[in-house]
Amino acid sequence: MTKVLITSGPAAGSQRIRLETALKEAGFDRAFTVEKADIVIVMLPADANTHADLGVAIGMAKKTILFRPDPELERICARYQQVTAKAISLQAALEACLRLAGRTD
Repeated sequence: MTKVLITSGPAAGSQRIRLETALKEAGFDRAFTVEKADIVIVMLPADANTHADLGVAIGMAKKTILFRPDPELERICARYQQVTAKAISLQAALEACLRLAGRTD
C-alpha cells in the first residue's frame, strides 16, 4: 500500500486533519518519515522543518505534492520546480496522490 507523509507548519490545523482523513478513507497508509514515504505532501505556508522535509524528499527522488488552498499557488510557488504536483484544494491533493500512486479510483 502507498505510504504518504504530510508535512506542515503549525498553521495547517484543520486542513491537515481533513487531508489525513481523506487519504485514510482512500486507502493510503500514513508514513512517519520522509524515508518511509512513497509520496510527500508539503502543506504551505511551511516552517523550517517542513522545508527541510521537502529538500530531503526531493533529494531522495520522492513524489512530492505542494498543497496550499490558494488560487495563487502557481505564482507563489514558482521557485519549487522539482515538485511532482501542486494542489489548491483537498480534492486536488487527493487526486494527485491517487494519480502518483497509479490508481484511477
